[in-house]
Amino acid sequence: MLLGINCDSFSKIGYSKYWGEDSYKKMKEFGFSAVDLSILGNHTTDFFNSFYNSDKGTRNKILLHEKELAENTGLFINQVHAPCLSQSRALSEEETRGLIEKIKITIESAHTLGSEYVVVHPFMPNGWSERGSETAKDTFNKNVAYLKELSDYAKTYNVTVCYENMPCIGFSISTPDEILAVLKEVNRDNVKMCFDTGHITAFSKNMEVGKELRKCKDFLRVMHVHDNYGSYDQHNFPGMGIINWKDAIQALKEIGYNGVFSLELVFPDKFSLPVFESSCRLAADMASDIVNERLI
Repeated sequence: MLLGINCDSFSKIGYSKYWGEDSYKKMKEFGFSAVDLSILGNHTTDFFNSFYNSDKGTRNKILLHEKELAENTGLFINQVHAPCLSQSRALSEEETRGLIEKIKITIESAHTLGSEYVVVHPFMPNGWSERGSETAKDTFNKNVAYLKELSDYAKTYNVTVCYENMPCIGFSISTPDEILAVLKEVNRDNVKMCFDTGHITAFSKNMEVGKELRKCKDFLRVMHVHDNYGSYDQHNFPGMGIINWKDAIQALKEIGYNGVFSLELVFPDKFSLPVFESSCRLAADMASDIVNERLI
């Protein structure tokens, strides 16, 4: 199983804050083979607005440069994270359509980058606290409709849309069971699942990652790997939390997952370069121990 790492090259955090265009060289040095590239950044950043508002030629110039940097070091961009939008209130149709258009640009971008997978969060048209309410059915139906629309668009670019489980207790499409219910209703070959390990225990510390992984055999295509202590979504290094990684890796073997074990971490990037570099090596070593079943 290959190791992957998240890289938000455009927001200048984590790797790119310290190493800029040499970030991919450092990822390769630490033992990673694949990249989870976020082009959404923060919705308030200048880059986010300029990228999604620019013409296709300008976007492609940025993306092809990023692809070249990765390929020159022997890395490949395995997945790309699309923008997401959630509010405590219901979203307007204009807001939702604007988000969908940005996701379509992300699908085009993934194709340019040579990536097969685009990760999307569930849509929250009725806010993030509608579990058990009359609007939950509307949320389900709209998610099915939006994913079918994205599926049709992504098919042109040979891209698979990967629907991610969430840590949101109040939102009605969060758990793997709820994600799978939507995917089965969509029933499209190019709409699958992104399994987020940390979102499982952030939703409930009583949920077991290995048990939930075993449910997702037919749909799992990409992963977001991180850990927490069951209180909130921390994005800790794997092993710094309550997840049973021995069982998780056994589950992945049982279901025949041969994709990338892709870390999605919050980096400690307020420290000196030596400390930051040590932390990056540590994260890679911890992931390697898990994948190669060297846990004590």
